[in-house]
Amino acid sequence: MALVKQGMVLVSNGKGSQEPRRLLLSHDTLQIQKEEIIYTSTEHGHKAFLGERPVLLHREKVGGLGLSVKGGAEHNLPILISRLFKNQAAERTGELFVGDAITKVNNINIEHFNHDEAVLALKNAGDEVLLTVRHFHPASPFLNKNGNNSNQQEEKPHHHWSTVVSIPLLYAYVTKYITGTDKMRPNCYEVIAMDGTLSGTLQCEDGKSLAEWIRCITNNIAVLNNQAVLVSNKVLVPNEHIHTMCWSCEHLQSTRQWQHWRPKFVALKGQEFYVFDAPPVQTRDWVRCERIYKIYETMFRILKHKELIDDRQYCFVVQTAQHGGLYMSMETREQLLHLEKAWHRANYLAVRHVGSKTFGCSWRDRICGLTLDLQAGFSLYDSETKIFMWNYKFSQLKGSSDDGKTKLRLNFFAEDKQNIETRELECTALQTLLLSIHAFLSAKLASVDPQFLKNF
Repeated sequence: MALVKQGMVLVSNGKGSQEPRRLLLSHDTLQIQKEEIIYTSTEHGHKAFLGERPVLLHREKVGGLGLSVKGGAEHNLPILISRLFKNQAAERTGELFVGDAITKVNNINIEHFNHDEAVLALKNAGDEVLLTVRHFHPASPFLNKNGNNSNQQEEKPHHHWSTVVSIPLLYAYVTKYITGTDKMRPNCYEVIAMDGTLSGTLQCEDGKSLAEWIRCITNNIAVLNNQAVLVSNKVLVPNEHIHTMCWSCEHLQSTRQWQHWRPKFVALKGQEFYVFDAPPVQTRDWVRCERIYKIYETMFRILKHKELIDDRQYCFVVQTAQHGGLYMSMETREQLLHLEKAWHRANYLAVRHVGSKTFGCSWRDRICGLTLDLQAGFSLYDSETKIFMWNYKFSQLKGSSDDGKTKLRLNFFAEDKQNIETRELECTALQTLLLSIHAFLSAKLASVDPQFLKNF
C-alpha cells in the first residue's frame, strides 16, 4: 500500500470518551488502526505474531504432532496451543508458540469446534497437517505462567498497530457535519464508505490539520470517482456519457425527525440529472433510479448566504416543475463550483442534442405551438393552419413575466431594436416552459461565446 498520508487522531468510542487511532491513507483506502501490545519470546521476535499464518507439520510415529490444546467453543475460547513438547514436530518448526489459536486444520475451519471435536480433527488430519494459526495474546501469559510450555522463554511486550476499520475510497463520502444535521463538531469529520462502513468521528488537533486531512481524502475520492466515470464512458455512446457524479446532501422538506439532512448521490448523465440513495454500480441501478430530471427542464442555482435556511454552507437549489425543486448542499466550495461547471456543460450538450422543444399553448384564443430552437430562437405556429405566426431570436428577448399559473408575457425587441413587442401566451405546463427557456438561453450563450463554458 503506497501511503499518501499518515497521522494520529482521536476517535469516539461511543461511550462518551475518545481513543487515539492512527490513520493510514493510500490512493484508494483509508485505514484506521489501534495500538495493541503483544507478547513474544525473545528468541523468535514479534513478526511471527502478526495476523494469520500457515504452518506445515509432519506427524511423527512417536509423539505425533508434539502439542497439546485447550479451550473450545464450550468455554467461549478458540482452540489454543497450551503446550509444545521439547524436540518434537511442533516445536521444531520454530513457527508455533504457546498461546497460538488454531483456526483451521487442512483448510477446514475449526473456530467453532468444541475441545473434543478439535482433538479429533487433529488426530484424523493425516501425516502431513497444515495448521492455520494466529496468536491469541491474552492467553499466552496465562498459559506460560502455569508451566504449560516446556520451552519457556522470557516474553516481552511489543507494540503493534492493527487495522480496526478499512474504508475503500471509491464513492466514499466525507462530512464535517453531525449526521442528519447542520451542526459541526469542532475539528471533526467522518468518512463513510459506499457500503455504509463508518470511520467514526475523527478529531484532529486543530483546524489546519482538519483541512489537510479532508483535502487529501476528498482529492483521492475525486480521482477514483473520475476514473470510474472514464471507465463507464468507454462503453456508453457520447450522448449518454456521465459528466460528473458525487455525494451531496438533501434537505428534507417535511419531517418530524431531528435529522433534516440526508446524503444523496447525484449524477449528471446524458441529458438527465439523477438523485440516488446509493452510488450506481450496475447498469440496472441507473434504470431503477426513482428521481430523474431532464436537465433542460431544470435550473441549477447557487444560493447566497442570506438565502440559507440553516447553518449548512455551500448550498444550491435544483428547481424543477414538480414540488418546487431540491435544496441541497456540498461539503466544500470547490465541490460546489465543480458541480456548477459540470451542470452548465451538461445543459449545453443536452440542449444541443435535443435541438428544439415545443410546448402546447394558446395565443389570441388560438391553439398554437411555441417552439424553442437552439438555432432559430422562439417560434409560434398555428396548430390549425400550420402557419408560423411570429419568430424571434433569443437575443431579441428583453424580459418576461408570468402569473405563476398559466399566463406568460414575453417582451421582445422589434427588428428596429427600438420598439418592444409583447406576446401574451397561456400554457398549462408553464413552469416547465420557463425552465426550458432558461436552459435554452444558457445553451445559446455557451454556443456563441466559447469563453462562457471556460468560465465555469
